[in-house]
Amino acid sequence: MPGVIGCLDGTLIWIRSPGGPDAELYRGRKGYFALNVMAVCDPNMMIFNIIVNWPGSAHDSRIFRESDLCDALERGEYRGVLLGDKGYRCTSYLFTPLRQPETARERRYNYAHTRTRNLIEWTFRILKSRFAVLDKSHKYHTTTHKN
Repeated sequence: MPGVIGCLDGTLIWIRSPGGPDAELYRGRKGYFALNVMAVCDPNMMIFNIIVNWPGSAHDSRIFRESDLCDALERGEYRGVLLGDKGYRCTSYLFTPLRQPETARERRYNYAHTRTRNLIEWTFRILKSRFAVLDKSHKYHTTTHKN
């Protein structure tokens, strides 16, 4: 897609329970303890922005909204736009799919958007297959222990 400088998404990275009173903040939407990692890749699937310090319960859109990258985009420091999924708010610098495309043009936009944005999904898949430690959710069960 013309003008796209990157594709944005988050992924959950399995961790052991951090313990303590805030441990449940790290339990992600899939039920296991995790970090929610937000990354942006370019058209060559090179990650040029990554944030790794949010608990698994944090929503992708919040992580982006509070990022330095979002601030830089709002200030106009980048030429071009990012593509994000429907979980993000559509802005002048972050395009999302149309919720209910009605015309052929709108359907073509959504098709092109999805095909292009999938770059970040593929990037995560490659990383998780190359570095299996990043994708342990199917191998480990978390338990809680009383101290």
